[in-house]
Amino acid sequence: MPRLDTTPITQQDITDYLANTGDDFRLELEVYNICKTFNFEASHGGTYQDPVTKKTRQYDIRASRIREQHRFKVQLAIECKCLKPYFPLLVYQTPKAENEDYHEIVFSYEPLDPSLHAIPTAQNERFTGKYSFYRDVKFVGKSTVQIGKTEQKKEFTGDDSEVFDKWSQALSSADDLISESAHFREKYKTRWFFGATLPILVVPNNTLWTANFSEAGAQVGAPKQADETIIYIGKDYWHPGSISYTISYLHIYTLKAFKKFIRSFPNEENPNPEMWDEFFPCDKVQKLKSAQRS
Repeated sequence: MPRLDTTPITQQDITDYLANTGDDFRLELEVYNICKTFNFEASHGGTYQDPVTKKTRQYDIRASRIREQHRFKVQLAIECKCLKPYFPLLVYQTPKAENEDYHEIVFSYEPLDPSLHAIPTAQNERFTGKYSFYRDVKFVGKSTVQIGKTEQKKEFTGDDSEVFDKWSQALSSADDLISESAHFREKYKTRWFFGATLPILVVPNNTLWTANFSEAGAQVGAPKQADETIIYIGKDYWHPGSISYTISYLHIYTLKAFKKFIRSFPNEENPNPEMWDEFFPCDKVQKLKSAQRS
């Protein structure tokens, strides 16, 4: 840390500071209010214990929606980064591989034998192919960098440390929510419950770009400004005495794309339940329920 001026900070100093910083916080509030406007239960700036390090960490936003009659819950672990158009995020993408076409949910259920209550009664379920939430995606992100030009020489400079930290926080927050979803059946006092969890990074409009490459490394087409993309994660998480789970993708949305995503869930203006079916395919869910009845 550089040596500080010992002159006391004034109100004008604080005003000047807020005028030039604090954009991440303002973006968080905007995202939080979008969630609340479209009937998501949301919290802003809370803390949790990292399931791996056991350290206390802070999240930007968590949001969730429940479809009570079907016992479905979608949870969003959201981090926000206020990028600038002169230092945007570029996502390098390659064709989605067959083994990258999946999403997972957690199915918690009542034990068939009450005497076996100590045995975990939750499991991860992987949906692939036509049941995958990502079945129509052609290219997926594999690497990221923020790109800018130096003021004097106009030379390119790149860095991804701040964005990487943010989406790493989204993954840690999602991991914590996943561990909670293993206990939804007990929490909501029902025979079974289904939970899906998405890690999300939200950035301002006009600050997200994608560039596609073939598997051989040849660039495919010109770079494009994007409103949303996904980055393949494929990270396995294990909670001793509970469940294992793989987070397949991190979602990156611009603010307007995030609002569109949130609005896609059923409400008075949009009664279509298709979004729920994307996470919880009907025939697959019915098979899981039937297995618990037998």
